[in-house]
Amino acid sequence: MLKKAAAIFVTVDIVCLCITEDVWVGVLHKAGVNHMIAIMSEQLMNRLLGFATGERNLDAGQTFFAQGDKVRFLAVVISGELHLLRREKNGRELILQRAVAGCVVAEASLYAGKYHCACSAATDSVLALIPKNFLHDALASESALAALWAEHLAAEVRNAREQIALLGLRTVAERLDAWLLIHQQQMPERGQWQALASELGVSAEALYREIARRNKL
Repeated sequence: MLKKAAAIFVTVDIVCLCITEDVWVGVLHKAGVNHMIAIMSEQLMNRLLGFATGERNLDAGQTFFAQGDKVRFLAVVISGELHLLRREKNGRELILQRAVAGCVVAEASLYAGKYHCACSAATDSVLALIPKNFLHDALASESALAALWAEHLAAEVRNAREQIALLGLRTVAERLDAWLLIHQQQMPERGQWQALASELGVSAEALYREIARRNKL
């Protein structure tokens, strides 16, 4: 259960997190999280936020971590959106994860010494920071928490498989069709099309041409 209050302290860029269960449920609702998913993930997120020792504010475009940085914290997105990025040989960036409110950023980093990719804020964002060693110890000692965490990782594996299948498609049209199928035919706002192109592993220009072609049909 989340603590109802916490002492506030300030360091260079971290302040102590203070959040209630009601606030967290509101965050999930505003993020548009499916009701059933929110109920299942709320238990885990409440537990994770109970281990949070700080909060980090990021401006849009600001780097959260770079490839090769040492892993010290696990982060939960309170508001905003972060992108987990890997740069291809041609210089194009591929979005490996779009972490919005209610998401854990780069879960696999919990088991790594250094980050294998980069992460930056797509919008102004607020993160709850959980010391890596705190969560390691809790997962080792609490079977109920470990089960919730395993369930979360299983869902992320399913998402990763969908992404791999999508990137295995040859054309922009096929990839866009697959993405829309996964996301209930909901096309993102125009301002998000460049991010969508990165997620599809295609150039922004190629995606714009495909959208324009569909609009003419």
